[in-house]
Amino acid sequence: MWDDDHWCFVHHSSGAPKEAGLLTCISKRLATPEGIRHSSIIAGRLQHLRITPKAGHQPIDLLHAYQFAWHHRKQDSKNDWWQDAMRRRAQFLQKLCSSVRSLPRRNLLCITGDLNTQLASCKGVVGLGIPSTPPPQQDGQDLLHTLCTYGLVATNTFGQAPGATFVNPATNAQTLIDYIILRGAHADGTSLASGPVQDWPVAMGRLGSRHIPVRGSFPFTWCPWVHSRSKQLTLKPRSVWEAVRNDPARQQAFRDKLRVTLPQQPTIADIDRCLTQAWIHSQPAGARGTLAPAGTAATVSAEATAVRALWQLRNERDALTHRPPVYCLRAAFAAWRLDHQIRALERKIVAERRARKKAFLLEQTALAERAAQQGQMSALYRVVNRLAPRKVRARLQIRDPEGNLQDPQAECDTLLQYFRDLFASSKACPTQVFDCSVQLFDSSMCTAALESLSALKAAHPSASPGVLWKLAAQEVGPVLSDCLNAAFSNVPHMLPLPIRSMIAAGMRDAMIPEPIVQQVPTRQKYSPFMLTI
Repeated sequence: MWDDDHWCFVHHSSGAPKEAGLLTCISKRLATPEGIRHSSIIAGRLQHLRITPKAGHQPIDLLHAYQFAWHHRKQDSKNDWWQDAMRRRAQFLQKLCSSVRSLPRRNLLCITGDLNTQLASCKGVVGLGIPSTPPPQQDGQDLLHTLCTYGLVATNTFGQAPGATFVNPATNAQTLIDYIILRGAHADGTSLASGPVQDWPVAMGRLGSRHIPVRGSFPFTWCPWVHSRSKQLTLKPRSVWEAVRNDPARQQAFRDKLRVTLPQQPTIADIDRCLTQAWIHSQPAGARGTLAPAGTAATVSAEATAVRALWQLRNERDALTHRPPVYCLRAAFAAWRLDHQIRALERKIVAERRARKKAFLLEQTALAERAAQQGQMSALYRVVNRLAPRKVRARLQIRDPEGNLQDPQAECDTLLQYFRDLFASSKACPTQVFDCSVQLFDSSMCTAALESLSALKAAHPSASPGVLWKLAAQEVGPVLSDCLNAAFSNVPHMLPLPIRSMIAAGMRDAMIPEPIVQQVPTRQKYSPFMLTI
């Protein structure tokens, strides 16, 4: 890595002459040399740069890629160069997938470079601005499957066709093998306007360059862990328990209200909803104010008023563009005044949002430091989970014995064959009979289980806390046992006929056995699953 007055340069080579190398130029207006870290994943083929901008935006994870050529002969395998090229391309794609998987979601991600693969059109992933000729590479579906798995978008494929980035001087054939790839959350209208730069005076002495440069952009203001959610009423178990622990009158008022609210034959969802409603309506008049969502009414009202005023001004500006033009000084000043009000209001809302975010981060950091000093690891991990980005569930990738990705039908056949071999094993013998025709749960069992619940039992944020189930054990236990027995008795009848007969036979004969540790042809282990319709 070296730099001059205006640019920073990061270079990685393969070590062999005239084989491969990557050079990345970063403007110092974006980041200083101290804010750039880089590493080579594959020498001369794949490099990772983490750029920390000076303006305080999120870090940028840049993956600069140069895939192995499709027709290139390798010196270490002269007799079998085709399989060797395929193996190198598959290994490169696996390294790229593992790199994308390891990068944090809170950072901006950009994959750019020569991938030596022409993609086929795919809705929301690859646009129609691609050459009409079919791609010559046979492993193009592997790259497309990778983009779909990780929610990536090839932004320079949504322009005008053919959008070629490489021209073969011998045959004058045009292909698109250079890409700018972003996460789908980054791909706004400006990003999707990326495309090749046709007027590029490079190598004019030999009639131009074979590769056509690609120009693109992506926004800096994306925050994956901040989402606008409607504020719902949530009951904190500790607050509820402290309010009723030494107050038998409030406990009895809650039970009385629940008896009135609970229907005759409720479902589990009805029970959960009635528990929350009974607790809210059984509170004294002075205590109901504490059940409001976080944030004062004045703050919410001011924020909603500012946003509403901003949208009203934007509607007025849009209406001006659809009206007949009025050529007078008064109309020009009115449009200028309206635009000035919109810009001022936008700056005010952005400043308030940044101030709230900064205060929230400082508050959470102070809570984490206090918990670490006091040795409260549970409180520390709660803060970490609160600030960490949401984990995206990666799609299961099943490969064949050669390491290539399989299509959906091949994946289904592999799973079916694995479980056929698993349950046909001599070790998969019946161990326990599970009959759904009898009553599995009685009221005393459910009542005792609810009474033994911990008052601070964790529950789903949208569900009633465990302390309410504990307080209403005598009222909820009998109806809960009826719900569970009805659910178990209707399982065979709620499924289609082929699956129903198979499930019924399995319940009569044995429990589903655990998988036997054995060699799987796809080099992965699976667990038994059940299909629900």
